[in-house]
Amino acid sequence: SPIDDIRIAEKFIECLRGASLDNADEALPLEVLEQLRNPPETPLTLDNPDYRLSLYIFLAVSNASEVTYDTVRLGILRRHPEDDILTYHRVKRLV
Repeated sequence: SPIDDIRIAEKFIECLRGASLDNADEALPLEVLEQLRNPPETPLTLDNPDYRLSLYIFLAVSNASEVTYDTVRLGILRRHPEDDILTYHRVKRLV
């Protein structure tokens, strides 16, 4: 109902207002905090075609599961074993 939608929106706004990287109750992993507090300052360059392909696949299946990425990656590697298609975790770190 519209009333429920408004309540959900208000709750979301409250959560946003109280959001903090230092919230101990909902702490992010240290690696994520480090990336948020110290983002890369240089532009990402993708001169490596295998890295570009890895990133393209990662973005194409971003709404799917990690298993989907790994399955696509494995299929490409079966056809082109010489390619250096990044693992899901490596391409995620690249992003």
